[in-house]
Amino acid sequence: MWLSWLLFVNIFHLSRADVHHYDFFVREWFRQELTEANQTIAPGQADAYTINGHPGETNGCSNDTTFEYQVDYQDLYLVRVINAVDETMVFGIAYHSFTIVGQSGAYSRRSFTNSLTLAPRQVVDVLLCANQNLGHYYITARPSSATTHTTTGILRYIYHHQCLI
Repeated sequence: MWLSWLLFVNIFHLSRADVHHYDFFVREWFRQELTEANQTIAPGQADAYTINGHPGETNGCSNDTTFEYQVDYQDLYLVRVINAVDETMVFGIAYHSFTIVGQSGAYSRRSFTNSLTLAPRQVVDVLLCANQNLGHYYITARPSSATTHTTTGILRYIYHHQCLI
C-alpha cells in the first residue's frame, strides 16, 4: 500500500486572448512494506516523489514515466506552488527564474529567484516567463534536507507561428 503527501502546483497561462489553468502535483510516496530496494531509507522518509504521478528519469524509470508540460514560447505563466509535503521542499525549472508575486493568498513585494524553497503548507505565487530557447528543460522537486530523491519533469517549449494575412 502506498501513502502520499503532495506539493501542489497550479499554472495559469496569461495571454491576450485567454487564460489557461493547469495543475502540477508533486507527491511524496511511502511504502509500508520494506523491500530490498528501499532498506537504506530512514524510517519516515519518502521512498520516492512524483510529478503528476510520474516518478521521472532520476528514479530509474523509462521516459514514458516522466511528466511533461508544454509552454508557448514568449508567453507568461502564473504558477501557484503549494507545499503539502511534511518537510521543506525545493522546486525549480532549469535555466528559468521566477518572479514571486504572492504568498499565502496575499500579494507580496515582488522578488526574483531561481528556485523556490517551500516550508510545509506554504503557498507561493510566481510568474514564469517562457523566454528560453525552444527545447526542453528539467522541472525538479526535492526535499531541502537531501539531494537524493529528486523527482523530475520536463518543461517543453512549443512555438505557434501565426501568419497574418
